[in-house]
Amino acid sequence: MRRSALPFVLALLAPLAPALAGTVYVPVATHQTVGTVTYKTGVWVSNPSDVPRRFTTAFIATDTDGTRRSLNGAATVPARGSLLLTNLAPRGGHGMLEINGAPQLVVRARLDALNAKGKVVSSAPVPVVTAENWVPAGKTAHLQGLGTPVGGVAGFGLLNLAWRQGTCTIEAFRPDGGSLGRLDNVKVAALGHRQPQQLVTAHGAGLLTDARIEVTCNQPFYVYSTQLSTDGGRTAFVEPSARLTEMEQPGRPKEGDDDGGKGNPPEPPANNPPGNPPGNPPANPPTTPTTPPAGTVIFAPGVFLDVRQGDSYKAYELPLALDVKYKKVIVDFDLYLHRWQSTWYHGITSMKRNDKTLYYGVLLKGSPSKTIVDLGRERQVKENFNWQERTDYHVRMTYDVPGRKVTAQFSRNGAVVHTVTGKMGVADVRAFSKYRVRVDFGLPGVAHSAYYPPYGSRYSNLEVRLER
Repeated sequence: MRRSALPFVLALLAPLAPALAGTVYVPVATHQTVGTVTYKTGVWVSNPSDVPRRFTTAFIATDTDGTRRSLNGAATVPARGSLLLTNLAPRGGHGMLEINGAPQLVVRARLDALNAKGKVVSSAPVPVVTAENWVPAGKTAHLQGLGTPVGGVAGFGLLNLAWRQGTCTIEAFRPDGGSLGRLDNVKVAALGHRQPQQLVTAHGAGLLTDARIEVTCNQPFYVYSTQLSTDGGRTAFVEPSARLTEMEQPGRPKEGDDDGGKGNPPEPPANNPPGNPPGNPPANPPTTPTTPPAGTVIFAPGVFLDVRQGDSYKAYELPLALDVKYKKVIVDFDLYLHRWQSTWYHGITSMKRNDKTLYYGVLLKGSPSKTIVDLGRERQVKENFNWQERTDYHVRMTYDVPGRKVTAQFSRNGAVVHTVTGKMGVADVRAFSKYRVRVDFGLPGVAHSAYYPPYGSRYSNLEVRLER
């Protein structure tokens, strides 16, 4: 099924609504002509789930502020179905396409070369940029094997994935390591796209083959190169290069094994249990007593959420008696905070009712590290705190209706290290009709390139207590 981006009206989102969606970005070129060939980007959105899923699109043109873009399309993908998006940008336009929607959707893109008769003569996959493959701020990306095809065009693109202006450094090298030139303070608009290939070419990168370019930015970013021929015989889309990293391969013998090559791990160093490399979460975190304390209505000893791709969210419905107003809800759990996925926000926990009532939501910010407690009704409490990665914390959320306050208390090694308190926005803790109250943990996926599940973290030892 083929569908163009359509106009639409999008309702305002409630606080923490990004937790219900995911976001990706696709570099886009529409009806770009090189010689006798036209190059077009196509994007497929597929829905592997059993119910229809909705998404929206926004085209962010090159050299524009993406935080001020207009959402310009919406569609619903049928269950198990797919949509092919075309006409994504004005004719000859360049930029990036934002796709925001249900986290169950999957996206693929491709750049096709079409001859004068409209026949596809070559294609190249186009990267779909997410928090999984973007380049973190301060890190360096490498593009290898670059050059200008004979009679063709070489392109170069930068995506700034932060909601603030980015500054990048670009340097090109010959195959022998000699520098072809360096560009400092290359500005990229907030949530923006830029094509500084003319600047790079001016330094000589387009005069030979097998050049390499290094790019470093002060915001999360993505970089790529296109190499397009005039006859359509070659379409190349160059992505950042991979680094050599240590790969854990089950069953592979490790250096120092003395088990005859069976692949069993050597004895661990002191104070480091088997299967628990330094800095990783404990394989078996401490558990609460097997019998829950009196008044406990939800009891989940041990790990109840190990935050991973495809499994980053857990929710529990509170067993509230219908039409009964409760005075207090206390939620206790242990959290192993692994590593920041971004300098932006990480969804930790919330309490909601499915009539769009938010009782509280807790977000942690990566850098500078900060705690945000969303109290609903557009009210928040924010406090700086030196959160430590690869650290165990105990979290206690107290929703005190008589006291009209919400308290988030964080402990480490049995001692309280951080407390955030705010005035509640909703004093009606009850279930009624078809509306129920739940507590949830993590996020279903990345949303708006600003809200992240705490991938690698672990939640354990959940206790929820109620008071009437």
